[in-house]
Amino acid sequence: MRSKLHQHLIVALLATATAVGQQPAAPAVSAESPATREDIQHLFEVTHVHEQMRTTMQLIMAQQQKMIRETIKQRDPQITETEIGKMEVKTRDLVKDLPLDGMLDDMIPVYQKHLTKSDVEAMVSFYSSATGQKLLREQPG
Repeated sequence: MRSKLHQHLIVALLATATAVGQQPAAPAVSAESPATREDIQHLFEVTHVHEQMRTTMQLIMAQQQKMIRETIKQRDPQITETEIGKMEVKTRDLVKDLPLDGMLDDMIPVYQKHLTKSDVEAMVSFYSSATGQKLLREQPG
């Protein structure tokens, strides 16, 4: 399980990615080379962002399902466990089918806006190391 900070970061990045499409891009401030799409994709691979997002979305949906279950039972005490179970299966299928690749694609320009090629190379170098991978694996949840 990833730390709550990681979960909040992913949610914030998703929200920011949506907003980026609606705002004009700011001019680059750095004279350094900007990170390419491929640089960011490589960073995502090394840091296991896809798996982190999938796990985070599953945790969020599990919490939501519990709240929805309680709300439905309060509003309709006659509802059966079978009906609730069907709803939960549909919700799990929805999460399973989320277009995470598309969401990650939407995040790439956000990273490109804030990180240079050398920034990304340094991050990839660290997270590719045994220590970086250990940090990713063992972060408190």
